[in-house]
Amino acid sequence: MIISNGESKYESTYQNGIQSVSFGAAPRSFTFKSAPKVNTIKCSTNSVTKEFNLDVGEKLSATCPDGCTRKDVTIFGTDLYTQNSAVCQAAIHAGLMTDLGGEVSWVIVPSPSVFLASTRGHLASQKADGDESPFAIKFIGSKKNTCKFFEEDYVPAVIFKNWAVVDAKSALNGPSQWTFTKDPTDFGLVIKQNT
Repeated sequence: MIISNGESKYESTYQNGIQSVSFGAAPRSFTFKSAPKVNTIKCSTNSVTKEFNLDVGEKLSATCPDGCTRKDVTIFGTDLYTQNSAVCQAAIHAGLMTDLGGEVSWVIVPSPSVFLASTRGHLASQKADGDESPFAIKFIGSKKNTCKFFEEDYVPAVIFKNWAVVDAKSALNGPSQWTFTKDPTDFGLVIKQNT
C-alpha cells in the first residue's frame, strides 16, 4: 500500500465486482502496488537452488506445502540455518509454522562461526561449521496455515467431553462459536466449543 496526499474529490467507480461511492476531499489517499511474487517450494528446497541465488541482505518469501516434517531432509543450525538446509523444515524448527505449511520469509545473512544443533518439537537440527556455508538464512516472518482441509466428503463425528472430530465441510459451515485445530489422528478437524 502506498500512502500519498489526498485528493479534492473522489469519483465512484465499479471495478472487480465492487462499487465504490463518491467522496469529498480527504487529507490522505492510498493506492495498492502489486504484491511481490511468492514462490511455492517443495519440502526439500533449500536456498542454494538456482531459483533463489541470493546474496547477503536479500529477502525472499515462499509458500511451504504441508507434511514437511515427514520428509527425509536435513537442517543445520538453530535460528540461523545453513543455506543447504531445507527451508520449510527449518521454518518449522524455528517455530514459525506447523506441519500444515504456510508462507515464510527469510533474509540472507553472514554465516556464524558455528551453526548450533538443537531439538525443537520433534525436529532435530544438525551442527555445522560456519565455513561449510558461505551464508546463512534467518527467518523474518511467516503466515501459518491454521487448518488442513481434507478431500473426503464425510468423516464420522466422534464426540468426547467438549471436543468433536468432524468433517471439513461441516466445520466450514458450522457456527462461529467453535475453535478449530488439527486432529492428531489425521482424519479430520478437532473443534472445541467456545464457552
